[in-house]
Parts: sequence; structure tokens; C-alpha cells
Amino acid sequence: MVRIWEKLEQKIKQEYELAEGEWVQVDVSKRGKIHVTLVTDLDVTKENLKNLLEKEIEPYSQKYQIGFLDIYSVKQSVEFHLTKQSKKSGYCSWSDAVSPGSQNSVEQNEGLQVISFYSYKGGVGRTIALLETAYLMAAAGRRILILDLDIEAPSLHNIFCEQIHDKESGVNGGIIQYMYETVVQKRESLSLEEIFCPLNLKDISGEIFLIPAVKKIDSEYIYQIGQIQTQQIQEQDIFGKIFANLADRLRLDAVLIDTRAGFNPWGSLSLLALSNQVIFLAYPNTENMEGLNTAFELVKNAGNMRYAVAVSQIVASDEGKIKADRLFQSLKIDQEQPITIYYNQSIALSNMYPVTTDGVLGEYKELADYLLDNERMLRNQKLLADGKKREMLETAFLQETEQIVIRQLIFFIGSEGNTILKYNYLSGLKNGWFPHCSIYAGDGRNIPYYLLMGNDCPECVDLLTMPEIHEDCLAVKLIRLFAKHDQLDEQFVKRIASCEQLNMQKLSDMLSSEVALENNTPGIEKQVLENGTVLVVLIDISEQLLEKHKEQVIRNVIKLLKYSALKNRIRFKFTVRTDVVERHQKSFQALKGNIRELQTEKEDLQRFLIKNIHKEQILSLLRQNDPLDYWEDETKSLSQIEKAAIDILLGIRKSGITYSQSVIDYLYQFMQEHTQYEYDRLLQCLKRAAEKELAQSDAHDSDRLISFHRIEQELEADLQQTPDQRIPKKVHSVPNC
Repeated sequence: MVRIWEKLEQKIKQEYELAEGEWVQVDVSKRGKIHVTLVTDLDVTKENLKNLLEKEIEPYSQKYQIGFLDIYSVKQSVEFHLTKQSKKSGYCSWSDAVSPGSQNSVEQNEGLQVISFYSYKGGVGRTIALLETAYLMAAAGRRILILDLDIEAPSLHNIFCEQIHDKESGVNGGIIQYMYETVVQKRESLSLEEIFCPLNLKDISGEIFLIPAVKKIDSEYIYQIGQIQTQQIQEQDIFGKIFANLADRLRLDAVLIDTRAGFNPWGSLSLLALSNQVIFLAYPNTENMEGLNTAFELVKNAGNMRYAVAVSQIVASDEGKIKADRLFQSLKIDQEQPITIYYNQSIALSNMYPVTTDGVLGEYKELADYLLDNERMLRNQKLLADGKKREMLETAFLQETEQIVIRQLIFFIGSEGNTILKYNYLSGLKNGWFPHCSIYAGDGRNIPYYLLMGNDCPECVDLLTMPEIHEDCLAVKLIRLFAKHDQLDEQFVKRIASCEQLNMQKLSDMLSSEVALENNTPGIEKQVLENGTVLVVLIDISEQLLEKHKEQVIRNVIKLLKYSALKNRIRFKFTVRTDVVERHQKSFQALKGNIRELQTEKEDLQRFLIKNIHKEQILSLLRQNDPLDYWEDETKSLSQIEKAAIDILLGIRKSGITYSQSVIDYLYQFMQEHTQYEYDRLLQCLKRAAEKELAQSDAHDSDRLISFHRIEQELEADLQQTPDQRIPKKVHSVPNC
């Protein structure tokens, strides 16, 4: 395992080709400050040395910062009696970690996640959590190695007894026998190939391998445990060599270690020396939380800053969740909320693990997602190194705002129901064909429709405020009015607009004919369907429309809704802003039961962001640099790749270190809490945050183009602005009458 100070010393020696008598010493303080003493007769400036260090530590910038840089000539080092200080050994025990000053941070097996599953007490479901998580990660295509270091009470050799004893692919021993022979007896009669085996689980695209603690527990195993000293294992870097060997041979993505509970030498080996990430499992009681608080402090002192807490076996009730949350608050950890795992009887009753039913796997999905997200964040850090972050940030967003159509709005337009849609935000609708969002006819046919939209132009106001008008006449007049102002080159709309003696029969004939289905809309293939089409007329009930004779407008709206229920080919739909309904509550009482609220979805927000970023340059970066060839996998949909572009832009989770809410979930929750906040306004905030990031990049969020705290600051500042300082509100696009 290469420690950060060793890595930097090696790089400086290589970069400057230090001669005999020249040397470099790198020290890392308990606060993560990197101090360098360089003795050389070369012309090396502090600026030059600083640039070299910044480039090397960029992937770890959340943990380290540049400290003092001292450069001396060889003659000066003699005059000042400077000598290189010998470092303490690589051994780090629980007692060493008591003092923050003895931090011995490790950056091992770059690109490979080594994750310890630890609990202060046993019986909390730690091993099951590891197995279910490993299965979910493998189901996502990852190649996982499970290592059983629960030395005093191993179980994986029993759980996977069949695979371990398989004649062709089984093992001849476990990790303890291998360590005993390698470290104590200093011989290698048992090879590395003989202590791991594939689990050959079904229905996963990845693979899981296992190194058990033992093949079968006997008196010899107990003797070997007593002879092995974890200090020797650390100093000889045995696991570093094992991981490096198997990572290359098995193409591993992660190692998951089942760790001994409590404070013992095997626990310190796993948490303080082997892992770059720790998952703490705890049952929701006081003694578990007390033990974890101590473990947190020791792990932080040892330099491992990436860890998360999962509270397991929670009683599936409101009381159980409240108790778990209350106890979690007693932990001294920078984690907003716990990863929750509820008690599931199916696990206790199962004879085989992992349990692969949806009900059980669902309990561990958030934990697996968190670990997969960490892998992606580490990958994104590397992608954005070497100045790529600034280069991509300069052209991250499109100049002009592109709109999307809210998904539920499409369903509303294509539905048969006679309802009015109440909304806070609506955009992107245009007149035209919607063959890809067809209306289900009820007999197995999907009929495309043409959307014709009207606004509150004077002629429309006059028609909707007209008393005692027959619904047939009102409908035909509105359709012809909107058709006259339709800007698209559609033959049947032109025929409607030019027909002086238009009536409902003629209109129905036009809609039923093949001519009506000739589609000239750019970007959509022409199609002729013998089933005809449906004309959907969408009218927004605006404040201007209600200024005069609002009661008459409501009566005519009711007429058109009832009229639509009787017609197969013509449907009138209405939208209205929430604030308009609130100001005219009494008038809208007549429509009570007909109004439903538009609900935006998280996917709408993602589609809007994708629409407004230069995604191609980000996608090109992902495809060119991903060592897993993830983006070339034919099973991955384009939407997944596009979401990865958002991850590069905004980050995956709020924090790049601790378990936290996803950035997209945060933005979606923000929009739900501030219902009048529009996508356009959010986009402007993100653009301002990007400009500030360009002016001064945030080194703590090196896995994304825009740091989370800048996004948060911009949103908070924007909420404080007066309405006239904000961007103008927009509603859906309609043709001007």
C-alpha cells in the first residue's frame, strides 16, 4: 500500500531526478496539510513545486491541502544541520489512532474500493448487509471480492460451503492459513489461487469472489490465529500485495471486508490499514451508538474520512423509525440521516444467502447505491483532472433556454377525462402533431392527435364571454379562430381556417380523412393512418380572460367540457395557474371536482437540465475515459448516460465524502417546497453558480463542475430577491391571435 507521503516523495524524486546527497521529505499533518522539505542544487522554485503537488493531490483535494514548502541547496542543508527524518512503520493500531497527531493516512490500490463493514457489537446484521450489498453491486455489473476477516467468528465458509468445497473451483485453505504460512512460517505452500473461489450466483451481470477465513474450523485454525500478529501483516504489506494481484487478475471493482466487531487487532487492521471506506452497522440502542462514536473518532484520526452509518434491524413502524432517528442524532458524525435497514423476517428464516427477493434486496438498495455513487464520484474526479474542469465549465450551458413539456401534461392532453389542469409551471407546448403521445381509443388502437392552442386574445375573450351561445357554434368558432393563427404548415389546419361555412360535420369529416394525417412537422416522419385523428384544443384560463364577465367564462368552459364528453374527435382542455384559482375561488367553485393539480416529476427536472447543457462534450469525456467501458454497454439506455452528464455538472450527492442526499433529489425537493419557483429561474441560478466557480474553483468538490455549496448559496440568495429582480415568469407557448 502506498501512503500519500510516499507517493509524493516518489513523484518529486522522479520529476527532478535527485542526485546523490539530494533528498525530499513529505510530512502530512493531522489536519491534512502537506509540508515538503526539498534539498537540491537544481533551480526549483516554490511555485514550480506547488504546481506539481497540486496536480498530484487533485484526486484527494477533499482531504489534503498544500502547507509549507522549504527548498534548500545541499550546502545549506549541511550548514543548517538538516537531515531526513526516518518515518514510523506502517503499523497503525487502535491505540495509535487515539492521538490525531499520529495520523497515518493510506491511499491504497488506486481505483479499487476497499470497504470494511464494521459494527461495535455483533448480531446487528453486518454480514447479511455485506452479502446483500455485494449482490446488488454485482447485479449492477461490478466485480466484487468478499474477504472474511471476522476471524474469531467466521461464517462465510459455512454460508458458501458448496462453492468452497467445489472440486474444480473451490479453495484449499483460507486467509488465516495463507497468512500463517506466509508471515509466520515464511513459506508459500498455499498459493493465492488456492484461497479464493467464484460464488457463481445467478441473474447478475457482474461477478462475486470469496476469500474465506478458513475452509473448515478446527484446532489448527485456532492455533494459527494465536501465532499471527497483525503488526507483521501491516509492515509486510501482505494485503496490499493480495489486493493488487487480484485486482489485476480478476478485474476487481471493489473489495468488501467482513470485519471483526469491537476494538481488537483484526478490526484495526481492517479499518485503519486496509480500507479507504468504512460502513458502520448499528442496532438502534445506546450501547451501539456509544461504541460507534469512539470508532468514528479513531477512524478519523487515522485519516479515513470516507464512511457512513447504516442503522439496521429497525422495527418496521413509525415508532421504530423515530427511535432510530433519535439515537442516530447522538452520533458525532457529519451525516444528515442514517441509511435505514428495516428488520425483515425473510432474512432470519432463509437458509441461503444472499436473499435475492425484491422485498429483501430493497432494504439494502440505498446502501449499494451509495457505494456505487462513491465509485462514480472517484471516477469523475479523475475525469475532471488536468484542467478539464475549467475547460468544460466555460461552455457547460446553452446560451438560449430550451423548454420541455412536463410529462404529466402530455398525459393530461391525451386523456379522455374532462378536467382542468391547475399548474404552477408550464412550458414548451407548441401546436402540432403528437403521434408519439397518442390517445388510446379503447379498442386496441392508438390514435395520434393534433394540438391546437389558444390564448387570451380579444377575439377569444369575446367568444368565451358570449352569453347564450350554442356549444356547437362556440366550439367551431374557437377552433377556426385558433386555426387561423396556427403558424405551422399543416394542410388540414389551413382547410379549417379557410372554410367559411365550417360546421361540426365538416370538421369531423376533415379529422376522419387521410388528408388530415399528412404530417409536415419538421423532425417527425410523415404517416397516414386510416383511423383518423383527434383534435385537442387547449385553452389557458388566464387572469385577463376572467377580468370581465368571469361567471360567463366559467359557464362557457363548463359547456365545452360537457361538449367534449360527447365527441369522439374533438376535445377541449383547459389549464389555469394556481394563483388564478386562489384569487377567484368563488367562481371556480362551479368547477369543483373537475380541477386536478399538475405534479412535476424528478424526471422532468432531469430532462430540463439535459436539454440546457452542452451534454455532448461531457458524454464524449465519459466514453473516452471510462476504464469499465460502461457507456459502451448495449444494455445501458441513453437516459442513464445523460444522467451521468448531470452528475458531472452538478455532482452525484451533496457531499463527496459522507452519505448525503443526491443533488437531483435536493433540487427536486427545493422546487416542490417553493411551488412558484420555475425551471427557468433555477437554470439562471445554476449559470451564476458556474460563473463563480470559474472565477474561483472549489477544490473540495473536485468530482463535479459546480460545487454544491455554490448552488445552495445561489438558491438562497435568489429567494431573498424582490419579485421585480427575478426573471420574468413564463407560461406555455401559444400563438398570438
